[in-house]
Amino acid sequence: MGYFGLSSVLSSTYVTSSLNLLFFYLTWTTLVMSQPPLHIELLGSFAMRILFYWIPTLLFTLFEVVMPGLSGDLKIRRGPRIAGKDVFWIGMNGLMNQVIATAIQGAVQSTYAQLLMRKVPVFDIGTTLPMPWNIVKDILLILAIREVITYVLHRHVLHNPRRFRKLSRYHCVNHNFPKTPTFALKAHYAHPLDYFLIQFLPLYLPAYLLRVHLLTFFLTTAIVSLESALIYSGYDIFWGLLGGTVRRIDRHHCPGGEKMDFGIWGILDWVSGTAGGRSRPEEEGGAIDVHAQVSREVDEKKRRLAKRLKS
Repeated sequence: MGYFGLSSVLSSTYVTSSLNLLFFYLTWTTLVMSQPPLHIELLGSFAMRILFYWIPTLLFTLFEVVMPGLSGDLKIRRGPRIAGKDVFWIGMNGLMNQVIATAIQGAVQSTYAQLLMRKVPVFDIGTTLPMPWNIVKDILLILAIREVITYVLHRHVLHNPRRFRKLSRYHCVNHNFPKTPTFALKAHYAHPLDYFLIQFLPLYLPAYLLRVHLLTFFLTTAIVSLESALIYSGYDIFWGLLGGTVRRIDRHHCPGGEKMDFGIWGILDWVSGTAGGRSRPEEEGGAIDVHAQVSREVDEKKRRLAKRLKS
């Protein structure tokens, strides 16, 4: 009986999954056949950013406004809160940058399809859905190339005021409020040119060169958007690679943190020797481990009190 019960459950699950896939395929085919490729790409990309960046980010922001004490305790480091009007303009700046990025996507699409007379979209917008392993392979390849481009531009261009003074000055916008713990709205807070170089180009260029399926690009955009909201949240509640990335982002935006942690996931920083860390002393440019610092200060106060009692 148990075998037949399990078989019926698996069969019903398989049938449900098949029906969902069929429904999605019919919906996608109808969309592709009825809408211009440019509309699908731009509206879909912006929808991914709203669903996977703006909704989590606004929830984080609401939590910090409603429960400032609890949210402050969960942050990696404490610091002064910025004014509400500054938070608003930071959010508006991020929204403007994303609108500009979407407009650049449209310009690239139009240029490729019309001026170059290719008459085909940049991405593969066919009715044939990509296979799951191809989706995974393309996403991992895009993210790997993105990491390399981000590290090189971030370290050797945007933090190189001797050779690229203007670009370095533009990048300083992203490093405003260094004494404030990082927060999710700051992920897309940047000068538009800086945003193009460090956010848009590393993601869009490899996807464009690989000519991936548009659904693959949508999934990659969703992953990167959610990643931005989480790693800029500043919360010390994540584990593993994600937790390490949150700490790296926070260290890079600390006072004096501009000389370390240029990548997103930290692999190239580790290889190149630019990784910050809790083991590096502060005078070498490393970040302070806040919890260890507090413990040292408590121990120091205990020693001073013991000395006074003895005397």
